[in-house]
Amino acid sequence: MTSDAGYVQVQIAGSARSRGTPWGKRARAHAIKAVDYLHGFVLDVGSNDGFASEIFMRAGMKVLGLDINPIRVVEALDCGIKTLCLDMNKLYLLDGTLMVDCVFCSHTLEHSQNPKSALAQLASITLDRMFIVIPIESKDMKENDSHYFRFDDENAFEEMVPEGWFVLKTWRENDGEPEMFFVLERKY
Repeated sequence: MTSDAGYVQVQIAGSARSRGTPWGKRARAHAIKAVDYLHGFVLDVGSNDGFASEIFMRAGMKVLGLDINPIRVVEALDCGIKTLCLDMNKLYLLDGTLMVDCVFCSHTLEHSQNPKSALAQLASITLDRMFIVIPIESKDMKENDSHYFRFDDENAFEEMVPEGWFVLKTWRENDGEPEMFFVLERKY
């Protein structure tokens, strides 16, 4: 099957294993908060098996998932969610074939070896808004093997905001793990 953006999807039967996990529940809560800030065509970055994408679709948005893990991509496809298997640092490979209104990116930038570049690439394909959630990890916290980058406070993220964008809203929550929420908007 070929999508509107011109990439090929291969659907293989899979199972949605992460939906009932504590992480799946937290990601759904983030998506529910994001619904008020997003609209139109949304790119769900680090979409996992599509649990956030489903919330956006139920809210009337068109959604494309993006995940680097082929197993999670298969699970999302199995749930009927269009999903692309690609590293967010390699969006340039799409060569201008994808533009979205908004981006949802929850607990994903810290997995990038170069989150500033990833954020700039997301900004280059986004017309209006980005909803970003990052964990705040102090230096005394246990190392997380899958995190290449540590955000130790909100300033570490704000220094990465791409040119032509501004922070519309930010807030901090601590529901077992300190997190920062950022709504970025393109300057017009």
